[in-house]
Amino acid sequence: MNVIELDAKATQRNFAAMVGVSQNAVQKLVAADVLEKRGTYREWLLSYCARQRAEAGGRAGEDQVALTQARTREALAKAEAQEIVNLEKSKVLIEVEDVSPLMVALFENHREQLINEVDKAIERIESKYKVKLEDADLLARIRIALQSSVGHAGELSKAIRAHVQKSNASRAALD
Repeated sequence: MNVIELDAKATQRNFAAMVGVSQNAVQKLVAADVLEKRGTYREWLLSYCARQRAEAGGRAGEDQVALTQARTREALAKAEAQEIVNLEKSKVLIEVEDVSPLMVALFENHREQLINEVDKAIERIESKYKVKLEDADLLARIRIALQSSVGHAGELSKAIRAHVQKSNASRAALD
């Protein structure tokens, strides 16, 4: 190879030969704006060395950031999985299948208690004020609202079950 004037306009072929990489590698560096298209050998050499130092120091840009983010996500997922294992061992966690029917039963019990109290209140009002309240006036609307609450309990239990299944699938994928 001949002596290269550092302040001359750089060519990809000669620069590749100078630093010991392929011309295709230099072309990619130019396309990525690491090397200026009309730069000199001096400018290219400074930029190339800076890029090499950054890569060696772990600051290589998007690829390094993506790798770091992936490692962080993996570490967080493993920590979460380990926390769940620890909670299961200490008997702090309850199975979704055990909780779901209890949630629905709780809402149904609450609904029945409220309906009974409304029935008692209607009887007291009718007795005290000598009026007749129709079921449609009050109780029907309350029953609709309470039935909706029971439905929400069922939906909540399904959502919890789906979330747990998704978490289990994610954990299984990491193992």
